[in-house]
Amino acid sequence: MAPRNGKREQYGNESISALKGAERVRKRPGVIFGSNALEGCQHAVFEILSNAIDEAREGHGNLIVVTRYQDKSIEVEDFGRGCPVDWNAAEGRYNWELVFCELYAGGKYGDGGDNYEYSLGLNGLGSCATQYASEFFDATIYRDGQKYTLHLSRGKISAASTASLPPSTRLAPNFTGNRTWRCSPTSTSRRSIISAS
Repeated sequence: MAPRNGKREQYGNESISALKGAERVRKRPGVIFGSNALEGCQHAVFEILSNAIDEAREGHGNLIVVTRYQDKSIEVEDFGRGCPVDWNAAEGRYNWELVFCELYAGGKYGDGGDNYEYSLGLNGLGSCATQYASEFFDATIYRDGQKYTLHLSRGKISAASTASLPPSTRLAPNFTGNRTWRCSPTSTSRRSIISAS
């Protein structure tokens, strides 16, 4: 068989490479979400929604609000316990980094996996994979008298802040809000299920 385009194809040791970080999802979203098209975007939305449902099913919060904005971003708000985001001594990293930036990290398995009797979604993949595949991912978490805000863009953290809540609001229910991803209904690219801007 003749080489394509008249070029000799070299397939040697240097031909093998490993995807790292966000590229593991951004280049092959269908592997995680089952599709590179609209169905994959729907699955990404379900991954975040399933975290809120898991909290409600365990008796933490009784309201989930899903909002679709004109810019096609989706926001999922729940009133559960709030995602733990502080320092994790066992892992030597912040939990926000584990939850939103590390595949196979979460509180639904392992020795401490008794946080949920039943759970939906990909369990340890969904939040991170959705963040990786998203054009942007904003998370606001109220927990332990603190307000944490994270802004991630195309798989990388771009802004983070922590603020103490006024004493009058500290007794309010914990709240986790994720304003997330812009899915493109027409995108069938193998590179990303998210529209480029």
